[in-house]
Amino acid sequence: QQQSFWMRNMQIPLDLAHFDSRGVLVEIHQLYPFDETPVKSRHRKIQYSIEMNQGWFKQHNIRPGSKLNLLLLKQAINARSRR
Repeated sequence: QQQSFWMRNMQIPLDLAHFDSRGVLVEIHQLYPFDETPVKSRHRKIQYSIEMNQGWFKQHNIRPGSKLNLLLLKQAINARSRR
């Protein structure tokens, strides 16, 4: 589904990456500290959203079309939920 994020009470700038159900990065948005303006995804079929420090995706050469390893993601989520 389409996603919307905002930055209430967030003190650092972030980048927000949206991925589809196949794990393909479809868009990245810059988010700014304390900005309560909703940032909506352009795509309506977002499965995963990941926030990182602003510039992280660019520094790691991750851009639209890059792909998540969904098996590793599932393992990480399961490991975290067992804590």
